[in-house]
Amino acid sequence: AQALLSPFVVTVADSIGKPVSGVQVTFTVVSGGGTLSVGQTSTNAQGQASSTLTLGANAGANLVTASAGTLTGSPATFTATGAASSGATWTKTGPNWNSGVVVSPWPYFRGFNRLIYDPVLGRTLAAESENGNTIYSDSYWAYDSTAHSWIQKTTTGVSASCTLPAGTNPANHPANRHPYLELAYDTTRGQMYLFSGVCSGVIFSDMWAYQSASNSWSRLSPSTLPTGRTEGSMTYDAAHDVVVLYGGLAPYNPSTDTWHYAPGSNTWTQVNPSTTPGPYAGNSMVYDSVNKKVVLFGGYHNYNDPSVNETWLYDAGSQAWSNPSPSTAPPAANFPAMTFDSNRGLVILYVGPSQMWAYNVGTNQWRQLSVSGGPAPTDTGGNSCTQCLSLAYDAGTDKYILTSQDSSYYTATWELSAGNATISNPFDLNGDGIVNVLDVQLAIEQATGLQVCKTADFNGDGKCTLADVQMIINRVLGQ
Repeated sequence: AQALLSPFVVTVADSIGKPVSGVQVTFTVVSGGGTLSVGQTSTNAQGQASSTLTLGANAGANLVTASAGTLTGSPATFTATGAASSGATWTKTGPNWNSGVVVSPWPYFRGFNRLIYDPVLGRTLAAESENGNTIYSDSYWAYDSTAHSWIQKTTTGVSASCTLPAGTNPANHPANRHPYLELAYDTTRGQMYLFSGVCSGVIFSDMWAYQSASNSWSRLSPSTLPTGRTEGSMTYDAAHDVVVLYGGLAPYNPSTDTWHYAPGSNTWTQVNPSTTPGPYAGNSMVYDSVNKKVVLFGGYHNYNDPSVNETWLYDAGSQAWSNPSPSTAPPAANFPAMTFDSNRGLVILYVGPSQMWAYNVGTNQWRQLSVSGGPAPTDTGGNSCTQCLSLAYDAGTDKYILTSQDSSYYTATWELSAGNATISNPFDLNGDGIVNVLDVQLAIEQATGLQVCKTADFNGDGKCTLADVQMIINRVLGQ
């Protein structure tokens, strides 16, 4: 009985592939007991017609057809399967203990990093520690979500807090440091990049690449490097084959610079978009491979300022930032635990126990997920610690992997089956958990132009109209 986050879409084109508008398309539920946002509609200027399915009340497959007379390809068939679930529950998989001793191997938690899913290895990578002598990451680990276990991959071999002399690196391995969110995975070349970081106040100005296939690090030496920084974020844009870096304390104040790293030529280039998110640090970024956009969320603008819940999009092709201003957004956070679910085309954000959100770039909508459990954004002492949470999507097992600080100072590790996390009601426009006259009023304002049409396009036709208003009225009346 959940509405799908994205509509079913068909495209009508002529013999040379040119979109045809004004063609009537009929959407029909064939089986499964679901309902559609619209039964009949016409193609728009892009030749597209769409309808959103609300799954039937019972578990099982829902079959929908879209037909347009005798046109080639008509009818098109869509399927969606509803699972019997009231939501999903986070499961803690470790650390585990035997007679007061942790079952090895298991990393010490260090925070100030991000989880990276490595599809070559089929594991999730993390920068943690092999010993309790340093608060910084001195080794890299891989998590197996099938065996629910960690394996240490590499280490600096330095047992002291920082590598000495300060700012230097051991042979063939990045030195102990907080990497923050300045880690990115290159899906084209199968390697993870590390840029900058800090250890005991010393900021690194270096860049490294890790390949799990050979389990080795190599230091990269581009002719130009961005200013070394902390609290920045970067991600790999596969469509444009660049790593995008934005934000961070460079070295002490939130920065506004946007950088591209081109792995093919091993070069960094600073780009100058006409609009930027402004000074930023503590922000998180992921790459949406469906919409070919970098998504930025959270962080803060100025030192000692509160965190923000702004959403920004970056197009590396046009080198342009934009602020889509979604009508509903998750709570503000520094170093937000965020990842991209490549199977569902959604940006996923973990906030705290029973609080997860999904962002659809195409519809510009944040929706809360129906989940329960999970760790609080606190450290062992109970202090606020959003940098203590890291999130990744394991595409191999279709699970979300989350790490936090365990009371024992080891890395608490959590799993959630992604398929069981359901989207909250799309008619809940103000995100208060219920659908009522307040949501109807928001829909009316978007349909009449008093507000920009963003979230009230329930039938997916690209417009907010009285038809959408009628749909939400019917939902409030229980029809």
